This record gives sequence, C-alpha cells and structure tokens, in this order.
Amino acid sequence: MSLAEPAADQEPQEKPKQCLQLNLLPSSTTVVLDNYKALYERVVADRVLIRPCITELLASVPLRALAIVEDGSTQSLLVVPSVKLWTGPPDLSGSSSDSVGYPVLPISIGEEQIPHSEASEPDAASTGSIEEEREVPTLWEQVELPWQLLERAGVLVIERDADAMPLSVSLATGGIAWSGELPAGGQNPGVHPRTVTVRLIDSATSEKLALQAKSEVPECGFCRFMKNGPCGDVFIAWEACVDAAKDAGEDFVEKCGKATLALKACTDQHPEYYGEL
Repeated sequence: MSLAEPAADQEPQEKPKQCLQLNLLPSSTTVVLDNYKALYERVVADRVLIRPCITELLASVPLRALAIVEDGSTQSLLVVPSVKLWTGPPDLSGSSSDSVGYPVLPISIGEEQIPHSEASEPDAASTGSIEEEREVPTLWEQVELPWQLLERAGVLVIERDADAMPLSVSLATGGIAWSGELPAGGQNPGVHPRTVTVRLIDSATSEKLALQAKSEVPECGFCRFMKNGPCGDVFIAWEACVDAAKDAGEDFVEKCGKATLALKACTDQHPEYYGEL
C-alpha cells in the first residue's frame, strides 16, 4: 500500500453539521407582541439568538420565558428551550463565547446605535483609527449586553445546567422587578452606562405564553429582506416559480417571466422599502 492510499479500515471524516437557526413560529411572534408592546422602531420577535451552533433539526421547540429586559435601546426576552438543540455537549469551538450565555429573543430595537463614548486622542504609538474605536455593535451584542450587565453586577442571579443553559432566574434583591443604572465595564469600556429595567416572568405566565420555535436552515439575508417588505407575497410566488423551474430542469428566465415582471412592478411601487436595492 502506498503512502498516498488511505488505510482500508480508516473511516471517512464526518462532515460538520450545518449551523441552524432557532426561529419563533409566527403564532408565537403574535403572542409575544400582543403581550409585550414593542418599545422601539425595529420590531423583530422572530428569532432566538443562542450560542453555540444549533445542530439538531427540530420541528417543535417549546420555550420557557424567564424574564424581559429593556435598556433604552433594546427590548428582549430571556428564554430557555425545553429540548436539547445539539447532540452531546455543545460545541463552542467556533463561538466567541465560552458558554451558552444568554438565549435571547429580541422584541424590538431602536434604530439609533447604542451610544459609544467619544474616542480618545490617539497617542504617538497608536496605529488604530478613531473609526475602529467606534465600532458599531452587532444586533446580537446589543441585545445580549443588558443581560451581561445584570448578571455581572450581581443584580440578576441565573441558575444554569451543565451546559451553562439558563434554568431559572431570580433577583438578588428579591421581588420580580428591578431598574437602575449599570456601567458597561468589562469588555465594553466604550459604552456609556445605561438604565436597565428587568422583570421576571413567573411559570404560570410562561405556560400561558406557550412559545414555540423550530430550528431551520438559515435563510439568506436578501430573502428575509424581500419577504419582510410590502412585496413579500409576490417575492414568495416568484421564489416558488424559480425553485419549480430548477427542480424540473427548465430555464427559470423563460418560465418565470410573468412572476419576475410582477415582482419588479411591485418593488417599483414601494421605493420607500426597496429603493436601496
């Protein structure tokens, strides 16, 4: 046997599983928005942000709501899935966090950026630009931050399982609600202190909400953008036509001409949303 040939008993390497998203069912999105009025301009309430990579494709993932927080820029629920989202221990090798952290469901987010402190004057040895010091936080970082601050300050006590998944929460001061100013500190030295308000959600309320999600293959950002706009139904019809043409081995340009023209006509009528395309 040559060195280039694999051993006969060598097992082929298993392909890594694709990272999935945990998306709220539309009916549960309605429940969330009916029970918790959106406070900020960008209303979401459709996807649970959770680390690490979800690998199990699940049609039903019951969620327990533990608490709700708002900090002047974001509004989100801390939730916990009632089923395992991965086989074995969670793989944190590709995660920026060393634990599961905070499974959060963003409800609404302010259009303005989270305020950053003015960048200091660079010294002579500094090679970083002021713009780099003013990096805009990602949506994930924005909605996680108040939860991090609450736990770091000892205000919110989170009981976790062996995988660091939150199981229950309580306030160090007792009661069901707390509001106060918290400094960012830690890994967020450039973020101003903000007033954070948290309210615990009891088990009876969580059961009444009965939130349900499912894990799915991530959808492209462009597709989500198109579907979330006023021409969402027209785009879905166009997408279905294109998929059908591909499955049949047909030329989608010829097969879907009418659907394409209908989509263009609709987007032209709504430049306020699709004008950036």
